[in-house]
Amino acid sequence: CAGTVGGTKVGVAKDAILHAVRIFFPNASGADSMAGFDFVLRKTQLRPAVVSASFGSTVPYYSQIQEDVVNKLANAGITVVTSAGNNALKPDAPWGDPPSSPYACMKPPSNIPATFTVGSTDTPDYENKDPRSYFSSIDSLRPGFQACVNIFAPGGGVSSLSHNSDTGRTRKSGTSMATPHVSGALALLLEEDPTMSPKDQIKTITARATKNVVVDEHGSPNLMLYVGKDASLATLCPKPPPEACSDTPSCSTRINGPVPDYFNSQARVTCTFKHLEYWLRLNCAGTCGFCENPCAPVSTSSADAGYDDAYRGWYD
Repeated sequence: CAGTVGGTKVGVAKDAILHAVRIFFPNASGADSMAGFDFVLRKTQLRPAVVSASFGSTVPYYSQIQEDVVNKLANAGITVVTSAGNNALKPDAPWGDPPSSPYACMKPPSNIPATFTVGSTDTPDYENKDPRSYFSSIDSLRPGFQACVNIFAPGGGVSSLSHNSDTGRTRKSGTSMATPHVSGALALLLEEDPTMSPKDQIKTITARATKNVVVDEHGSPNLMLYVGKDASLATLCPKPPPEACSDTPSCSTRINGPVPDYFNSQARVTCTFKHLEYWLRLNCAGTCGFCENPCAPVSTSSADAGYDDAYRGWYD
């Protein structure tokens, strides 16, 4: 990832200064990733800065702790870029064994609104279209669903640096390969204007993105990263008319029932159960009132407390 952000041969922002923050090691937990974010927050001399965070859980949950620290980074002027996940072929089965979901919104940090989440594309086809990578986690067009993927970047068969030597190369695929392209692009923006706020960074990178070239964006904004300085004059193609807002049959079988076993809790699935907000938006939009205001947040009730780091260490 670092090589793609700022490597002298393959980096997007070749003059960027890279700082490694280790969060993966034997017996690492979700708390260690939070410690990494906090380390960046405390290093106030390292500004301006972008955090490239290619990690996330492989099971559905939400972390208030992660959202709090990401919000602190954003308020300090630091954009957190994160990967959508490589779970698109997995079933949506939070009650399964093992639990899984194909949606980018099912796990932190990509389900935290203050992050900038990146999906992956493969090599353009003969029509110069960029197909979404088969593995890149998805969004949905169902009424009430709130997309978590913000932009796409190349993530299939990306050539970058190898950890085996100072000069080695390797080729890998994943949304973790797409994310550093966007992190490097944001570093280039900060080279243009070091005072640019995260909000203005996102506004600019979105304006410059190439529109409507991603094939099978699956409910995500059809935006392809572009690192040039000119803004795209195109507008996004309109999405198809929304279907009628309704619950799926799964809602009646799960709402007010037990939460998935991995939470190790006696709590029940209600419309305020933040850990499965993406599932509630997909299946219980009518019951939970998401159709009237699809951007309405789910408030966490006191009964939901205590799950912030459930299933620690399940990373992409």
